[in-house]
Amino acid sequence: MIDPLSNVLFDLAIGVAGGVISNAIDKKPPTARNPHLVLLSEASISKSQAVQLLSQHFLDTKHWASTVSFRELQGEKSLSNIFIELDATLTPRRMKLSRNEPYVRAQLRELVRSASGHLIISGDPGAGKTTSVKKLCAELLSNKQPILNVSFPLVLRLREPWISRQRRPILDSLRELLPLVKPHTASKLITQPILDQGYIAFLDELRPLIVLDGFDELPSVESKRALLEDFRDLCRKFKNAKMVLTSRSGDFIFDVQGAQEYVIEPLTKDQILEFSKKWLANQDAALAFTEAILSSPFSDAAIRPLSLAHLCAIYERSGSIPDQPKLVYQKVVRLLLRGWDEERSIPRATKFSQIESEKKFDFLCGLAFHLSTESRRFVFARNELVSTYKTICEKYTLPADEALAVIQEVEAHTGLIIESSLNEFEFAHASVQEYLVAEFIRSLPYRKLAKRIHALPNELAIAVSLSMEPTEFFSEIMLNWIANAPSYSPDFLNAFAKRLITERPRLTPSFEGALGYLLLASLSTTSEETDHSLGLLLCGTLGKSALDTYYEVKNVADDRVSISRRRPHPDYLLPTALKVPRKAFALFS
Repeated sequence: MIDPLSNVLFDLAIGVAGGVISNAIDKKPPTARNPHLVLLSEASISKSQAVQLLSQHFLDTKHWASTVSFRELQGEKSLSNIFIELDATLTPRRMKLSRNEPYVRAQLRELVRSASGHLIISGDPGAGKTTSVKKLCAELLSNKQPILNVSFPLVLRLREPWISRQRRPILDSLRELLPLVKPHTASKLITQPILDQGYIAFLDELRPLIVLDGFDELPSVESKRALLEDFRDLCRKFKNAKMVLTSRSGDFIFDVQGAQEYVIEPLTKDQILEFSKKWLANQDAALAFTEAILSSPFSDAAIRPLSLAHLCAIYERSGSIPDQPKLVYQKVVRLLLRGWDEERSIPRATKFSQIESEKKFDFLCGLAFHLSTESRRFVFARNELVSTYKTICEKYTLPADEALAVIQEVEAHTGLIIESSLNEFEFAHASVQEYLVAEFIRSLPYRKLAKRIHALPNELAIAVSLSMEPTEFFSEIMLNWIANAPSYSPDFLNAFAKRLITERPRLTPSFEGALGYLLLASLSTTSEETDHSLGLLLCGTLGKSALDTYYEVKNVADDRVSISRRRPHPDYLLPTALKVPRKAFALFS
């Protein structure tokens, strides 16, 4: 790091600022008087005081930039030990004509290195924006070769409430960190605009890296507008000083002349493995962890560094990932919806913020369910999203005429929904969408759902896992819905059975559970191993009693056993005849 307050550099910066102020007062180059004197005579800080203030700021920045921490981590991790290079693109999603439009993906570090102007780093929540600028600051403070031609970092964490109260949020906040002239001590000739010119010239000569972290964390629309106006003005005026602004993608939809936006991309499989090796510091453990994650239904949730870090922390403590995927779905959604902001005590004053977290969650579950059952796709056109929103908004006390405003707010503050291309939206992770749908399924009476889930076998299996009574829920699905609806195809039942095995619901033996399994084994064409593993959970020692009570054997063939109903069930209309695979039937013998 270049010493910003060496005698030559500091005096030169003072001189340049003084010259700017003198010129602004005289409207012509100063003649008789020294151009420094106008500024120096009004200076409210000495070089020794500036050294003291910057030294404290560097210490604070060094601590902030050197570690990562969150609640479940139970401590801190050194950033240098876990950092991996992230990739970025120059094409924001909102600018793509289609989600399949080709784009150039490159290391964020190399893109930053080649940048000639100021920088905007955007990405989804948990994508690694703050971590990336922390790395820049740490390298500057450790005297490593800097990427940018700058001397030292000045960091403004925009979530700090005092920043949004400033007249000029960036310039005045920088003046708080490194004051030079106080307006009330300046002569009457030196007005506030002239002081601003002098201070901008002073900073520009010192060539700092000015980090503006968290545009999305500003508390109001007005504060964002003020900061954006200040940012645009300084982009025009700084020639040597560099600014880096970070923001969630959904919150930064602006073009700024003189600044290039880089969008952080999701992690690749190789990056997930590299991250895991660094976090766990054990290659065998990292390989086992990565294999378990990539083969799980929530593998798509691990493509964000923040989610992956939480999963690594869990694995580090317990030696395994959660045995039930539902625990990961719940954790990821909680993290994105409210946990992350609550941990960092960030006030987000928006139209949606006044609604309780549980109602926000309920709304997202309802939105996911209606979109999934009506369009049966993972990507939704803008008009589909608006139409669905208007259908359900009244239930959640949301304004009917502000569909896009609410959706954009969900994108900006949670990243659960993203604009994947021009006029197209999707949930950030397919597994999260399935989980939200499943939460909605388990919350409604069975009779309202039976006719709407024909395309949702995975979501239905997750709903069984989420149920407080999974065996009873499974039995109700099989004996009430499916037994009386021939439209359920073998493919649906196959997918349902396979996902049940993956989700690992806490199934227990029961009469109705055994009968439900008997029906599933008869109607599906899944492997016998899948059938048998479910049967072991549901039948136990009750299988034979359940079969003998309600069915009798009619014929035994090589591959199937034909049975017919002996007596009706008091609650369910059991099929009159079934053909059960031999291996499945063995559980009832």
